[in-house]
Amino acid sequence: LNRLGLPICGDCVATYALSGAGSYDGDGDALSYSWSLLTGAGPATIDGTSGLDVGAAIELLGLDPGDVLVQEAEVQLTVTDCMGATATASTVLTLDCSAL
Repeated sequence: LNRLGLPICGDCVATYALSGAGSYDGDGDALSYSWSLLTGAGPATIDGTSGLDVGAAIELLGLDPGDVLVQEAEVQLTVTDCMGATATASTVLTLDCSAL
């Protein structure tokens, strides 16, 4: 139910801007970026898998009363320097349609 007490029907979509701008290499080497979905890949997508900045989205389409209204997706960034050294970081994106 939404705030009006009515059943939720339809689509719920959230978009995110992801950035690796805080990444750095202590030696000043050039970096490459690789983004991946670790969990929740069903309704989640990443707009491109390489690059400093990418977009991501989570969609719950065709919602009917009684459907699951919260979805999470874990996104990981792997940063690699020209010598092959890597570092990773991840974050969880949450789509909560229950407040509609």
